[in-house]
Amino acid sequence: MAVNDEGTLLVSCSIDGTVRVWDVLVAEFGGDAGQRDSRDKDTATASAAGLGFLEKVDAFGCPVQPRRLLTGHVGWVNAVAIEDTTVVSGGSDHTVRIWDALSGTLLRIISDLFTTRDLDLGVFTIAIH
Repeated sequence: MAVNDEGTLLVSCSIDGTVRVWDVLVAEFGGDAGQRDSRDKDTATASAAGLGFLEKVDAFGCPVQPRRLLTGHVGWVNAVAIEDTTVVSGGSDHTVRIWDALSGTLLRIISDLFTTRDLDLGVFTIAIH
């Protein structure tokens, strides 16, 4: 799993070949986080003053709501990262996929990252720089 810097979106990857995008719910997250995301008026964002995501989880629990189901990998999705609203996933299908978390749009596929598939490991680590 990974959380964006704002603490508003959480992404998870799974052995079922999917990536899931979750909204972190403000109303349930405590504090003065009453702001709404201008891109989606129905979705609250987490911005409790002075608290990081893990501190919010410790203080209030971790209520989340599903936003998007991203499909396209063949086999397990082993790694995921998020920056702002861009999600990057890597799978056992030897591809890296770049998505828009808000719309669910697949932006790019980077395939055949290995010169040989003899090891058949796939992508196990993702970092956005």
